[in-house]
Amino acid sequence: LISSHDLAVLTTVVDTWIAYIIAVLALVNTVIDIVVFYQLGYKDTTSITMTGIALWDLLKLSCVLIIKCYGPMGLVSPALGKSWESVTFPSMTFLQFISSNVAYVIAGYVAIERCLCVSIPFKVKTILTPKFTVIILMGISITVFVSLMPMMMIFEFVWIFSEEYNATIAIYQYSPFYFQHGGDFLRSYKTCNFLYPSLSFVAMVTSTVIIASSLYKASRFRNRSASIIHALGKTKSQPEMTTRDKKTVKMLFVVILIYIFCLAPRFAHFMATLLVSEYYYLRYYHNIFWVIVYMVVFLDIVNAASHFFVFFVMGTSFRKTFKQTFFRAD
Repeated sequence: LISSHDLAVLTTVVDTWIAYIIAVLALVNTVIDIVVFYQLGYKDTTSITMTGIALWDLLKLSCVLIIKCYGPMGLVSPALGKSWESVTFPSMTFLQFISSNVAYVIAGYVAIERCLCVSIPFKVKTILTPKFTVIILMGISITVFVSLMPMMMIFEFVWIFSEEYNATIAIYQYSPFYFQHGGDFLRSYKTCNFLYPSLSFVAMVTSTVIIASSLYKASRFRNRSASIIHALGKTKSQPEMTTRDKKTVKMLFVVILIYIFCLAPRFAHFMATLLVSEYYYLRYYHNIFWVIVYMVVFLDIVNAASHFFVFFVMGTSFRKTFKQTFFRAD
């Protein structure tokens, strides 16, 4: 088991300072993503879905930075830092988790959408219109948020005198809502909190395999067709995805792979919460639970920070618009 001292060291070094610095970078990158996609316009589903994810990432990262203010505050006053951590935990921490869940479900939808675009590109384009995509994103956001929101009422903070800090500090504990409805709601919350990332994970993995297979087959088919056309002297071939669509698929393919990598520990974490009753807040495995939570949150932050670099390297239009927006030239 992990001691409270080891947990405190890990919290200070990784979860407080390293994660805080990366979260600032991720927040800046996310704002840039939103601005660039706005400049590109919302004529296709890619800009819409990526903006949707970026907006939820923005909320998530804002929560992270608000929570982690306890680090700098703790340098001024350890008691103040501890109180800030306890006060922000019941609301900001769960709002952060809910935002992550919404972003993951949207990413799962993006994976399915890209899979369909590769498999049946011309049929899908008539169905997956920008208007349809906006409706889907709003439906996902409202459903996930409303189903998990009551978790923010499970805990509350109270003020006590601490001999360790020799001052009055805030601590969090279960709220009256927990004792009245907590049992039933926690079971529902755990189920939803497991299903959302799990279904997204399965959708991403399955779609990734199908996309990779389709791209490989398409590449072989083009090479074979080119040889036949050249031999027969023909100039026309069967309609296929445009070069722009192919680049978009490959770019989102990389984004999905990063999501899968970051989602795997989260998937294992939720499995443990369902299978081990004592693996939860204020229970026997409290410290281990927090270590895994820190890992999940850290990967969430890294994931959010990575999107800009993927878009910039692989997205020609994104890169051009970024330079025109932030580095205007005559």
